Amino acid sequence: MLWMSIVAMILVANNENINSSKIWQYFQEVMQGSETIETRPTEPITASREVLIGYLKEIAIKYGQDYEKMYNTVQGESNFDPNAISKDGGSIGIAEFTEPTWNQYCLKFGNYKDADPFQQLDCMGYMWSKNLQYRWDAYCFQYRDIKCIKYRNLYPL
Repeated sequence: MLWMSIVAMILVANNENINSSKIWQYFQEVMQGSETIETRPTEPITASREVLIGYLKEIAIKYGQDYEKMYNTVQGESNFDPNAISKDGGSIGIAEFTEPTWNQYCLKFGNYKDADPFQQLDCMGYMWSKNLQYRWDAYCFQYRDIKCIKYRNLYPL
């Protein structure tokens, strides 16, 4: 059985262009019974800022949202870094999703820990189309939407 797992990991690595040293590291962690390993090895996501901005424009159009507000929110959350992690470690990725928010709204776009920046931006557009912009701190700090005040209690009424 173990050899089948190793072969499967190698095939995943080849299909996803994952560095083979990561496979070996993952295998060693599995053999040591590590409690902290991910479900699969991951590499930092590399997507150029220009590609991500272009995709965000498409998402804004797809969901009928204000591109400038979406851009400013992503800029404030992660500076378009697809590997961003919040200071408290509770939010990850280009759109700085928390796991509970992702699980509530975004599972149709993929698994939380495996979500790429395109899936995150897609879910962000989806959530914005449901008037959930107030779920992003950067949006609230920039636009002071009344929903932010009510939901987050960030500003005095």
